[in-house]
Amino acid sequence: MTRRLIANFLLGFSLFVVSPISSPPVAMAQTQTQESDLEPFKQVELDRSLAIRALDAYVALKGSVPADQFENLFDEGNEEKLVTLVPGFHKILVDNGFADEDRWIEALQSVVIAYEGLQDGTQEENQRALEDLKSDQSLPPEQKQQLILMLQSMIPSENNMSVVKGLMSDPETNNKLSQVVEEM
Repeated sequence: MTRRLIANFLLGFSLFVVSPISSPPVAMAQTQTQESDLEPFKQVELDRSLAIRALDAYVALKGSVPADQFENLFDEGNEEKLVTLVPGFHKILVDNGFADEDRWIEALQSVVIAYEGLQDGTQEENQRALEDLKSDQSLPPEQKQQLILMLQSMIPSENNMSVVKGLMSDPETNNKLSQVVEEM
């Protein structure tokens, strides 16, 4: 699966990240896994600068295209890179210190996953869902392993949660963070 589809998964199926993992999201994950081979999210270790630059690039991308076109950028059938679809996006990436679209997607999804990890009960729910999945004997081993890897990839590092917690305490960066999370 391309990074493009991972971004689509992150943006289009934010139920995984936006709410604590419980039986319905696991069932959704099982359905998604049966339909396609999902790769686990790749997170990067954030620092304040990287997290802010990821948010800034998102806000700039959104501001560079009409709203209806922005939503279409993440259509599942669209395999083209954002830098191809939005000519000015390469400059946005470079201006924000990203070598390419994939590095930006990894940073942005790391920010969002860490934000969601800070929400009340999310970490506990994620761990409980992971334990339930590990003990589930009804899934084929390959599918079970893929789901375990996916769930594990949605658990943020302590460092990333600390960075995002700092962003949340600053009104300016909190506004950007809120915009990104709300729109996903």
